[in-house]
Amino acid sequence: MDTIKINLRGTVFTTSQRILQNYPDTKLASITHQCDNYITEKDEYFFDRNPSSFHNILDFYATGKIHISCTICAESFREELIFWGIPMKYISKCCWKAFYQLDEDMDVLENILMRLKCCHESPDGVDNSSSTRHRLRTRMWRLLTEVQSSTLAKVFHSFLALVMIVSVLVYALETLEEFRVDRHDDNKLDSNTSSVKLRRLWNTSPHHILIILDFVCNTILTLELALRMFTCPCLKSFWKSPLNIIDLVSCTGIWVCLSFGQAHTSLTYGPLWIISCVFGFLYSFRILRLLRLFRYNSGMQILYLSIKSSSRELCLLASAFACFVIIFAGFIYVAELEVDTFTDMFVSLWWSVITMTTVGYGDHFPTTGMGFVVGTACAIVGILLIALPVAVTSSNFHDFNMFNKYRIRHFLLSKQKTEEIRPCLKLSSSKVKPVDIDRHTAFM
Repeated sequence: MDTIKINLRGTVFTTSQRILQNYPDTKLASITHQCDNYITEKDEYFFDRNPSSFHNILDFYATGKIHISCTICAESFREELIFWGIPMKYISKCCWKAFYQLDEDMDVLENILMRLKCCHESPDGVDNSSSTRHRLRTRMWRLLTEVQSSTLAKVFHSFLALVMIVSVLVYALETLEEFRVDRHDDNKLDSNTSSVKLRRLWNTSPHHILIILDFVCNTILTLELALRMFTCPCLKSFWKSPLNIIDLVSCTGIWVCLSFGQAHTSLTYGPLWIISCVFGFLYSFRILRLLRLFRYNSGMQILYLSIKSSSRELCLLASAFACFVIIFAGFIYVAELEVDTFTDMFVSLWWSVITMTTVGYGDHFPTTGMGFVVGTACAIVGILLIALPVAVTSSNFHDFNMFNKYRIRHFLLSKQKTEEIRPCLKLSSSKVKPVDIDRHTAFM
């Protein structure tokens, strides 16, 4: 009789030695009475493994295909395959989704945990062996970067968000004529300058209240940036963040623009004005500071991660979109040869982009029958191309959102269990004698 018994934590399986030899390169096919797992008294092989998935392992030797039960964790089953030496190429096609979905889920979870922490670290967790300066620096860094670290951090970040909103509001109010006053100097542009907006910006200055608010807001944000630079553990990683670069550029642009405003009388409309326009562009970077409001918002983080995970599909969309833009631009240029609406290929490209995105400014449009046909086809193809990646992006967003809910639940449960255990630990530690502590420490 060629039957053998395999005991997995008390669950005994009986199978045929002949069936196991169908795949001689696997672990079960190579077991003999001389191996360490053989128990002579019971005439069986004992393995300290989970028996729940072993039915699927034995089915593989009988059928040549690996099937995964819906009640088995894919990661646990993968570890079982590695232990028994069974190649994953034998997994049946009907179980590919259940098995390889694990990789995608783990990628989603790793991305979430990299952006959003899953555990709560109390300030008491700071290493007491380090210097006082290092501890203060670490606490300051956590206060400036981790909004959930303490109540003070939440208050500080709320105040910082208010300052950024006020700064952007000041920037918007400075463009209104009602909030600008005439400059009391002779360095003004005359009416020959075509742009009314340009004359208003050069001949007038923001109201002094707006200037004071701008100065105060930028001072606060500059000090906050300097503190983050001073307390940052690694400056190289600090400057890899685009938001930190935006903060530096916007702070520099605002201070330079304020200096140019004070030196307006000594400037001439010429090269210096061009320089001031360049710094004025940097001045507008303060609007991008609003992106920092989304850094600590888990919902916006999930949206960012879902778009990032769909980058491959979005790149395919961009490539296909660019190809069809060029194709329809060439078609409309040829179809409208009899009229002067599309004077060159670049105008045709502009029309093709606007039509495929269904914006339709109306500055250029076909007027011939053939042009109408090309325009209709261009609009339909644009709708189809843009609609294709929506399903993929929304699916990724759903996956990230669900795993974020699991992360939040795990975080809350871990924090709750820690708060329940901590009083017990304090009570038990208070009852331990100093002598016992010394002995335990010496033993360790």
